[in-house]
Formats: sequence, C-alpha cells, structure tokens
Amino acid sequence: MWLDARPDGEFAAGHIPGAKLLNAEHWDDLLPEVLNAWTPGQKVIVYCSKQSCDASHEVARRLRDEANLKNVFVLEGGWEAWQESAK
Repeated sequence: MWLDARPDGEFAAGHIPGAKLLNAEHWDDLLPEVLNAWTPGQKVIVYCSKQSCDASHEVARRLRDEANLKNVFVLEGGWEAWQESAK
C-alpha cells in the first residue's frame, strides 16, 4: 500500500497510481479509510517530496505507534525518486 504524506494540493497534482493520501494535517479524517483498505501483513510505503520528507517519517511513525501497523517503510527520495524510476 502506497501512502502519500504530502499536502492535499500536491497529492491532487500527481501521485503514485493507487496511492492513498494520509498526511498529518488531516490524520483523523484520512486514517479510517487507510485502515479499512489495509490488510494484515500488507507492506505500507509512505512517501513525500524531497523538500518535505520529514512528513513521511512522521506519518510512518504514527502508523507504527498509534495504529500498531507493522511493515511500515519510507520511500527514500520520495515522490521525485519514484518519478525518476518510472521514466
């Protein structure tokens, strides 16, 4: 499962296909949908942009600590790295 930790506008402008939005600004509103889509044992990869990659680390930490999810990872290099690899 891909989770985009960037602000809403950046997500709307483009994101990894199939990614769900989960950012700190709207955590309480977005988390239920994410948890409903998640299946036990599924890997979760959180990303943001190079400029705001602290956001992905924060969302990943909260998923581990508050939602008790395992297999939560952060995509190094974020959205820009994914775009580069998709070329």
